[in-house]
Amino acid sequence: MGKSKPGRRSAHRIASRKARRSKQTTAIYDPNLASSLLEQAQSSLSTNDLDAALRAAQKAAQLLQVPSAPSPCLEQLPAFEVLGVVYLELGDPTAAQDSFLLASQVDPDGEHAGAEKFLWLAQLSEEGGQDTIQWLERGIKCLQRSSDQLAQLVQDGPAEGSRQEEIRTELRIITDKIANALCSAAEVYMTDLSFEDDCEEKCEIFAEQAAKVAPSSPVVLQTLANIRVSQQRIEEARQLLEQSMSIWDRSSGTKRPGPTDEEAQSDDEEESGDIGCSDMPDFATRISLCRLLMEVEMSPRALSILERLTEEDDSSVEAWYLGGWCQHLIISDDNSAQEDEVDGLQGCEKWLQRCLEEYGKQQYEDDRLRDHATTLHGEAKARLKTLQPMESEAT
Repeated sequence: MGKSKPGRRSAHRIASRKARRSKQTTAIYDPNLASSLLEQAQSSLSTNDLDAALRAAQKAAQLLQVPSAPSPCLEQLPAFEVLGVVYLELGDPTAAQDSFLLASQVDPDGEHAGAEKFLWLAQLSEEGGQDTIQWLERGIKCLQRSSDQLAQLVQDGPAEGSRQEEIRTELRIITDKIANALCSAAEVYMTDLSFEDDCEEKCEIFAEQAAKVAPSSPVVLQTLANIRVSQQRIEEARQLLEQSMSIWDRSSGTKRPGPTDEEAQSDDEEESGDIGCSDMPDFATRISLCRLLMEVEMSPRALSILERLTEEDDSSVEAWYLGGWCQHLIISDDNSAQEDEVDGLQGCEKWLQRCLEEYGKQQYEDDRLRDHATTLHGEAKARLKTLQPMESEAT
């Protein structure tokens, strides 16, 4: 599980902090008005009116405080969860963490509002390591309980077919969340807890559990590939990455299915149960995939995915950086003609130039990325200067 995306800064963040620091007014317990305010907050979130969403959710939290109950109380749970999401969108992870902690305090087992707060707290943990693991395990336990309940309903077979399909869909979603949380736990042992004596064993346990839960999940296969890379089992890693990509990218990373392919794709999905391109992994997961592909010397495949990613988000510093680096690796590994080398160097220079422009524009914070991009960009420009006069002489 990747870290939550940084939200808006500047005006929205300032508004968030001012709202948190403002003097709280005494409110009378009113669950009906609070419910209406939470609906308003959700609506404001959907239209990106974050200040309005924050005010509505804060007011709802005050109105849900039961006078005779300790503070915080269970009745405030839905407001805490909405506040957590609003603060994330406002770019205030500390306030978001505080809100989700309040939610976990009044609903410690997730029996009332599910696992999302635990999964967010795992992502937002500043301590990382075992703190992240304990939040993930609480989330997994909660999700597994919901999964068992839904599986029983499927087994019992409700009378209405439409309801049966809804339950199956919900069960698939929860199963994916369990698998993703298990993968996140495996990744913690590959990073934060890699110094522990049993880190490799723990990694394998979580990854194997994820594979049992969702054996055809691209994220699970990608996590297994990452583990195999760390074990220097490169060929196994390549095979797992090929499997992962084949599930969500039927054309092997070269193009997306066009309108003429839709009917055939739908038929294939019904027969095989595979997910289609509409269910491809999220942006951050595909960025990680590209890094893995580059590490196992599959840079051309990585570049084809990165071309898509820059179409989806042309402001992604990391996508432009990896694309430029990819082209550098392809040129380095390829004994191609001079004309092809020039084309590759021009592409490398262009991608890295865009990376550095976006880096400055966004005040991005990753010195190692910036320094490496600058070095590769300089090398590409210098090599082009030596090759282009030779091209002119040849013509």
